[in-house]
Amino acid sequence: MKNILFIGNSHTYFWHMPEEIFAPMAREAGLDCEVLSVTESDCSLHRFADGDDSVGRRLRQAVAGKHFDTVVLQGHCLTPVQQPEKFHSAVEELQELLAAQTERFLLYVPWGRKEGHPDLEKLGISGEEMTEAIARCNDEAAHRFGMETAHAGRAFITYHREHPEDELYFRDGQHASPLGSRLAARTILDTMLE
Repeated sequence: MKNILFIGNSHTYFWHMPEEIFAPMAREAGLDCEVLSVTESDCSLHRFADGDDSVGRRLRQAVAGKHFDTVVLQGHCLTPVQQPEKFHSAVEELQELLAAQTERFLLYVPWGRKEGHPDLEKLGISGEEMTEAIARCNDEAAHRFGMETAHAGRAFITYHREHPEDELYFRDGQHASPLGSRLAARTILDTMLE
C-alpha cells in the first residue's frame, strides 16, 4: 500500500481530483494507494511551509506521525511567473519539513490561464507562455532539490493541439474541466509509474 500526500490549492482539489480521479485511476493501473490531500483555495506553497500560518499548522497536524511514499506539491500558478525564488524557497522548506517521513517528492506542474483570461493581459503573455514559465520554474526547483516533475500544463498544450474540439478548462478559464482534471491525474500517475 502506497501512501500519497497531495499539497496544493484549487488546481489540486477541483473535481476532488486526488481522491475521486487520481486514486481510482492509480488502483486501476495496479498502484494500491491511500491518498491524503491538504489543500487551500488560492494558496501558495509558502503558506504551507510557514508553521505560523493557519494553513501551515493544518498541514503539520495532518501529517503528524505519518509516512508517505510520495508527496505531490502544487504551487500557485502566478508565483513561478512573478516570484520564482519565493516558489523555490517554499519548495525547499517543505522538502526539509517532510523529508524524514517522505520517500519521494513530485512537483505537479499546472497550466497557464486560458487565452482571453484577464491575468494574461496583466502579465503581457499568452497562455502557452505562462504555461512554459510555470514549467521552467518547476524544472529549476526539481533540479535544485532532487525532485521529479509531472507536467500537466505541457500535457494540456499537447492535448489541445491534437484535440482542439475538447475543452480542458472550466468556464472560469483558470481551473480544469473534468477532462482536464483527468488529464492532470493521468500525468501525475504516469510520472509516478515511470
